[in-house]
Amino acid sequence: YLQPDSPVSGNNFPDVFCSVLKQRNPDEGAWGPCDRYIDGGGRTDLNLDAVSTKYRVLIVPGIMSSCVPDTPAFQEGQKALKAQYNVSVDLLQVPNDPSEANAKMIANYLRDQSKTDQRLFIVLGYSKGAPDVMVALAQEDGAAQRVAAFVSVAGAVGGSPIADVLPAAADKWIRQFNMKGCQGDLASGFKSLRRETRAAFLAAYPRMPVPSYSIVTKSGALNTSKAL
Repeated sequence: YLQPDSPVSGNNFPDVFCSVLKQRNPDEGAWGPCDRYIDGGGRTDLNLDAVSTKYRVLIVPGIMSSCVPDTPAFQEGQKALKAQYNVSVDLLQVPNDPSEANAKMIANYLRDQSKTDQRLFIVLGYSKGAPDVMVALAQEDGAAQRVAAFVSVAGAVGGSPIADVLPAAADKWIRQFNMKGCQGDLASGFKSLRRETRAAFLAAYPRMPVPSYSIVTKSGALNTSKAL
């Protein structure tokens, strides 16, 4: 929405977010006031430019996403970007495998897609998708050169304290809800979410090789699932 001479930063992100929500409401949802999502709210009168089609968007979802393929991550946002703004959006469904394995899959996808379209990607990593992308950018040859920016959304960048106990519960859910489409090895996938595993990666790669942004979530007792 903004030109390169007025980039989004931590300081003006609230103004950009609130202005987009007020003026464009991209997916036409009933989202309510901006301060519901941004503490203190922000300006709603920024002069918003047209959405650029210079880049492509790639979404890498989190663990167990392959178990529910009929409800892909950011489904409404994908539709709005494509239909209203003509932005190319892809979702790469990754299996429940370690971040290193998924990183190779991500790098191969970026490489293959670049053969027919030279535009760089803005890669969005959701939940475990964030460390999967980070490993790809840090360790896979050529991946960073095909990415303009990385955005972590509720990313498990530092791991999860419940990663050691979830695999057993996840297996129970898969059996209970007949999730036959699950791909990969949940046990090894969750090992990538252990805090010590992610801390070791961050110590080895403290900075990403591309401009990187993090959108965090804040959840209280009233809107957190009992499973978590």
